[in-house]
Amino acid sequence: MISQDKIFVSMIGLGHMGGALAESLLAKGFQITVWNRTESKTTRLKSLGAEVSSSTEEAAQKSDVIVTCLLDHAATRDAIMSTEIGKALKGKTLVQLSTATKDEVDELVDWAESYGIKLLKGGILVYPDDIRAGNGAILYGGSKMLFKQLHPILMAMGGMPIHICESPADVVASTSASYSFLYSALLSYLFGTAICHRVGISVEIFTEKVIEPFISSGSLMRYLSNAGQAAADRDYEGELQATLDVWDDALHQTIKDIEAIDIDTAILKPLKALLENASTNGYGESDIAAVVETLLAKQG
Repeated sequence: MISQDKIFVSMIGLGHMGGALAESLLAKGFQITVWNRTESKTTRLKSLGAEVSSSTEEAAQKSDVIVTCLLDHAATRDAIMSTEIGKALKGKTLVQLSTATKDEVDELVDWAESYGIKLLKGGILVYPDDIRAGNGAILYGGSKMLFKQLHPILMAMGGMPIHICESPADVVASTSASYSFLYSALLSYLFGTAICHRVGISVEIFTEKVIEPFISSGSLMRYLSNAGQAAADRDYEGELQATLDVWDDALHQTIKDIEAIDIDTAILKPLKALLENASTNGYGESDIAAVVETLLAKQG
């Protein structure tokens, strides 16, 4: 386990998220060096005690751990994936928080291994303000031993580091799974607010009297927990509250009701098609979690 008074960290990339990560490290007492292509973004952090590097190579030379939070893999490649920086980071650790595909992470893994650089790949699930508040969940892929060694740094960068897998590249799928839930939940909520607007229902009442109590009461988590257990076991024939066909019929009626008030139901129709496919595949009398089998069958 490392201590903040014995480790030097560099933050490469000071956009909204990178800046929040750097501020959090400073707030927890870490000595950090920062670099950004646009130098003006370093001013505030310098006033808070960060040292500003003139280049990423200089930052790599000064640090035990270098953290990248750039726009994408191309920016990461341009900023750090050079021979000079590879040599400067030999035996050190790279924490990569920039957006990247699995293939791009594999490329980074090959580069890091060729220089003897230890690597963690992270996927950020929250806003910058969540990082500053210490409520920032970040998923990590890479050596669990390395994750434990870096835990004080990872805790300082958001407060909720989660080790997901030993492979840096596989964390990309976990991040995608998390975002698929977030996008679906957020856009579905906004779809609901559009319905409220159409018929003159207060969005505030919809939010505070319907959605928030449903979440806070634990009902949503019970739904998710039950479906998740069925999906984990791939057993959809347990004690049922409602069959997949019942869910399908209810969604059919919901779509008709919403179309009657002239709201575009495009967001719901792919879900209806998925339920229909699952029913056709023989899961009509099973739990709704059986759609997992239809989704997996598409790949096959």
